[in-house]
Order: sequence, then C-alpha cells, then structure tokens
Amino acid sequence: MSSKTSRPAVVIGASTAGLLSAYLLAKGGIPVRVFDQARELGSPARTLILTSRINQILGYVPSQAVANRTHTVQLFSPHRSIRIRLNEPDLIVERQALVRLLAEKAVAAGAEIHLGRRFVGLEPGHDGLVLELEDGQDGRVTPVRTRTLIGADGVSSRVAEAVGRNRRVTISLLQARVAMPPWHLSGRISRRSMLMPRGRDSSPPC
Repeated sequence: MSSKTSRPAVVIGASTAGLLSAYLLAKGGIPVRVFDQARELGSPARTLILTSRINQILGYVPSQAVANRTHTVQLFSPHRSIRIRLNEPDLIVERQALVRLLAEKAVAAGAEIHLGRRFVGLEPGHDGLVLELEDGQDGRVTPVRTRTLIGADGVSSRVAEAVGRNRRVTISLLQARVAMPPWHLSGRISRRSMLMPRGRDSSPPC
C-alpha cells in the first residue's frame, strides 16, 4: 500500500488496541486516522493487571504507566485459597496513563486522533467502505471513506455488529479502590484494586 496514493486506514476505538494498531501502521508509513466517541483519552480511569509480555508487544517498558508490580497471585474460592508465585512479576498499570502514552507515540509516528466522533454504521462504496461518524456535539453525521478498517471498539463492538459478527458473551466486572492499612503500605501504592463478577458475593477475605 502506497502511503502517498492510498486513503488513510481508519481505526475505530482509541484505547490500547486501537492506538497500538495506529502506531504500528503509521510507523510503517501508512496514513491512519483514529476515531473514538469519548471526548477524553483513557476515560474512565481504572487499573489493569498485565503480564510482562506487554513489554515485548510494545517494544519498550511503559514505565510512566506502571503503578506497581506483583510477584504473586492469590486465588480464592468459598472454601480454600491458593497463592501462585510468578516467574516474572505482573504489572499493575494505570489505564489512562498507558492510553495517553500510546496516543503520544501514535501521533509522533504520524497518526491522526479524532475524539468525540461516534461510529454509526458503514456501507460499501465505489472503492472501499463509507463510514458514518456522528459528531458528539452537534449530532452531524460525516461520511469517511477508507479501504482499511480496524474495529478496536471493545467487546460490544459496533464495527463487528455492522459487518455481521455476533457479539461475544461477556460478564460484567466491578473494580473497587480499597484503602489499605498503614502496615500494608510499601512504596507509593496506598490502595489495591480488585475485580469481581457483578451480582456475586465473591470478595476475598481481608
């Protein structure tokens, strides 16, 4: 694909997957535009637990986004628990910081990021696809033409739905910020995050 003659690739979704895709395309010389319905990158704020393989995928350690590292994982059931020692520590990452870091690298490589633009649908065009994108402020729908479309808009992807792909079965999770006692504190982390299925009493014992 010639970067001079081709239409820009379009990525729907400006989270980690979409921004990494945009960065790799732009780095390879392919013009790319990213659209997201949110008006702020990385919102809402939350933490992620990632394996150290993220360093290999990105090609660097996202130090600015790493809040902590954990060397063990403890699993709980109603009647027992088990602690697993990791060969390499998992990274506890601030999602908003990671998204903004990826956005900076994507823009530096030549990608364009457009916020406040909601994907409405698509139609086949004369030479590719015609996407419909709605402006979050005035509701105006603008057509965008492309020959390459990447849907990175989450598990309930509107892009996947538009091309006839069935939605994945999902389970909702709640993430909580829990204040830790003084004796538990180490370094600069004063709270931990927990993920648990919604509607179940699955809290680990304190």
